[in-house]
Amino acid sequence: MELSSNHKRILSVTARKVETTLNEMEEILKGKLSKNKTAQIIPDYNEEKRNELLKVIERIRTENERMFDELSLKPLELTEERVIKAKSANLWTILIDSSSVHLKNYGALPDEKAAEIDFHIDNLLTSLEILMKTENA
Repeated sequence: MELSSNHKRILSVTARKVETTLNEMEEILKGKLSKNKTAQIIPDYNEEKRNELLKVIERIRTENERMFDELSLKPLELTEERVIKAKSANLWTILIDSSSVHLKNYGALPDEKAAEIDFHIDNLLTSLEILMKTENA
C-alpha cells in the first residue's frame, strides 16, 4: 500500500529536520561551530564520549536515510537563488526590527545609544542591500 502524498510530505519534513539537526550536532561535536562570534559552544565532552556520540549520530543518520529511501520520500528542491533571497529577506526583517525605533518598545533608550545602535544596524542593512543587489544582478 502506497502512502498518501500528505503522509509523504510530513515524513519528508521530519526526515529533513532530523538530517539538519544531526548535521548541527555533528558540527558542534567536531568543533566547527565553537568559533562563532555571537554564540560560543564550550566543549566539555572528552574525546571518547565525543566519538561515541558521533557513532550514534551516524547510526541515526543511516536509519533516517533508510526510512527516506524505503518510503520513497522526495527531497525538497530549492534553487540557490530562492534560498538566498529568502534568507536575505529574513535578515532584513530582523535588522529592521532591531533599529532604535523598534527597540524603544522594550524600554527607554538613551539618544546616544540609539544613534550608536542605528549606526551599526544601518551598516548591516547597507551591506545586506549590496548582497541583495548583487544577487539580483
